[in-house]
Parts: sequence; structure tokens; C-alpha cells
Amino acid sequence: MKTFQLKVRVRYKDGILDPQAEAIFTALQKLEFRTVERVECDKLFMISLKAEDEAHAISLGRDMAQKLLSSVVMENFEVEVLKP
Repeated sequence: MKTFQLKVRVRYKDGILDPQAEAIFTALQKLEFRTVERVECDKLFMISLKAEDEAHAISLGRDMAQKLLSSVVMENFEVEVLKP
């Protein structure tokens, strides 16, 4: 087995309110950063794991994202293998 570095990015689906992003946007406006038009907050997970090959590593990452790292009803996720 080989060690892989995964990057799993989780973000809200279009149309789902992101309260953290809204709070940051409001705070930036109050601090007079008036040119800010939108704020998005993503969750980023960096995972090191052992797998047979890159496809297996991605499959494991997707499984983790579906079962624990994201709320599949409200969030989308992307899994990427980082190249050394």
C-alpha cells in the first residue's frame, strides 16, 4: 500500500444559507469594507491515508465525506489527491 495525501473540500450547496459567511460579510460591511460583495466559507480537510492506488484513495475520501465530513443534504464536497 502507498501513502496518499487527500484534500477534501466541503461547501454549502447553492441556495443554502451559510450563517458563518453571512456573519463575516456583515462584520466586513460594518468595518467599512464596502467593496466586498460576497463571502463563502468552505471546510477543508487534509487527510493522509494508505491505499492501493489513487482511485482507491479517492474512493475512501468520498466515503469519508459522505459518512462524516459533510451533510450530504446541505453540502457538496470535492476530493482531490495532492501530488508530491
